[in-house]
Amino acid sequence: MGSSDTRRVAFEAFQAIVESDLGSAKGHRTSSENDAMNASHAMQSRYDTFREEAEALSGGHERMMAEFMELRKVLMGIKDECLEVRDRILAGALVTLEGDEDFVVRYFLIPGGGGKIVNANGVDYVCVNPVTPIGRELIGKQVGDEVSVLTQGQARSLEIVEIL
Repeated sequence: MGSSDTRRVAFEAFQAIVESDLGSAKGHRTSSENDAMNASHAMQSRYDTFREEAEALSGGHERMMAEFMELRKVLMGIKDECLEVRDRILAGALVTLEGDEDFVVRYFLIPGGGGKIVNANGVDYVCVNPVTPIGRELIGKQVGDEVSVLTQGQARSLEIVEIL
């Protein structure tokens, strides 16, 4: 399977994560709204704030939904760009880095979803937003370049060995 196909699989896996997170936020919002509507209107004591808390929680889930819907739009706007073949790291790239002692880390540079893991053709990639410190360090680099990244609480010098 070619690098373009692998990027497509990773991109679609990330889209599925966003859709799942959006669905969860919708479900949680509905649950919070129901809790707020079904709470007794008269406070039982001055410490009884269940309704207000449920309303606030519903608002938080509403904001999360808006963020996921915006991320969905962003992804659709950059999809073609992410799937282009390039020799430098840009958004949409799948990057493999190696260091001493057989240390290997793989990243998928994609807006949103930082820390999520996508599997592309049997290989796991950690999603990294291009605006994060790791993302900024990688953007524009090519195979053979060395970068310094903080992984597992340690600063490491890693070599870029593959860009898909």
